[in-house]
Amino acid sequence: MGSRAKAMKSLLRTLTQLSGLTKTTILATNHIYEDPAALFPSLVKAMPGGTATVYLPSVTIQLARKPVKEDKNTDGKLAVGQKNYSGVILRALTVKNRFVKQYLEGEMYLSFDKGLNKYYGLLDLAVGLGIITQSGPTYSLYDGEKLGYYSKWKDNRELWDNTIIPMIEEKIKEEWKYGNNSDTEEFIDEVEVEDE
Repeated sequence: MGSRAKAMKSLLRTLTQLSGLTKTTILATNHIYEDPAALFPSLVKAMPGGTATVYLPSVTIQLARKPVKEDKNTDGKLAVGQKNYSGVILRALTVKNRFVKQYLEGEMYLSFDKGLNKYYGLLDLAVGLGIITQSGPTYSLYDGEKLGYYSKWKDNRELWDNTIIPMIEEKIKEEWKYGNNSDTEEFIDEVEVEDE
């Protein structure tokens, strides 16, 4: 008992130190488990391997999946002999993050026919960040340019790649970083002046 947890702790401690020295990203996967005895299930699931799997990584992302039936919104088609499901929606929750705010959640659509959809889930993010505004069933950009119904422009790669995604990346740099208000920046400036 406990030999697996000790081995994982030793491995993670060594890898964390080496990756810091060499500035290398290391990706490790682990299983998560539901607690069947819990009266109220937790959003964060238990990982095997002891406390090292919780404390040593810089980023921990918990994935869950939900099968999706074939419909016109997901652009997947069933193969011969395949029953009901054309793909899965993968939900990613940042359980731990030392670089940006944690408990951020996103969804991705993985079609069994076409692969991972690059733009799935970005509409809600763009609306939340104020890049796109929604009025009823139609959408427009922040500057007032009308986009129309989502089904008309959802596959417009030029619009996504040249306009919407760069703006999302710019906004989330400010929105998701730790201490994103001006009070924190003023405090940091004061501390730097005192240190000099």
